[in-house]
Amino acid sequence: MNLAGFIDTFRDSIAQRVVESYPPLYRPSEQAVRLPALLRNPLGAQADAIRGAALSLSANQGTTVVGEMGTGKTFIAASAAHAAGFRRVLVLCPPHLVPKWKREVEETVPGARGAIVGSITDLERLRLLPGSAPLFAVMSREKAKLSYRWQPAVNERWAGANRRAVRQRAVGRVQRQADP
Repeated sequence: MNLAGFIDTFRDSIAQRVVESYPPLYRPSEQAVRLPALLRNPLGAQADAIRGAALSLSANQGTTVVGEMGTGKTFIAASAAHAAGFRRVLVLCPPHLVPKWKREVEETVPGARGAIVGSITDLERLRLLPGSAPLFAVMSREKAKLSYRWQPAVNERWAGANRRAVRQRAVGRVQRQADP
């Protein structure tokens, strides 16, 4: 029996076992969870995704939103953090999405402020700001990796005919040493 045939034959048993092993936090047909006021209205199934992600955030302090490109993952995530009552949110995302996150947060969550941060120092400054409005600090995942106490790894290589190498300490680059 091939995989497709196996799944067709045992589909109900497989589905039942998955639900038993991983019970859903949110069932749209059974729970009426009210969404908070948003500056934009969710489209289609986005409202249910927001409700489910908000319940997950309330229970776990972290969750993952997965969807195809164009489904509104940024909108869903920002709305879910707001619905879960989070006032300070740190968003780590790919570098090319940092401005998009800031813009979408400010266009979605009433009174929210998005701030692009590039270092731990920036985060500390934001943390100390007074106010109760929602604050979303958006940071590139690469900046997060290269921030606090980061030092470059250096592979020294030999340069020149007489196999001498010089490493410039400030930037960690290997430079050719002038022959005498």
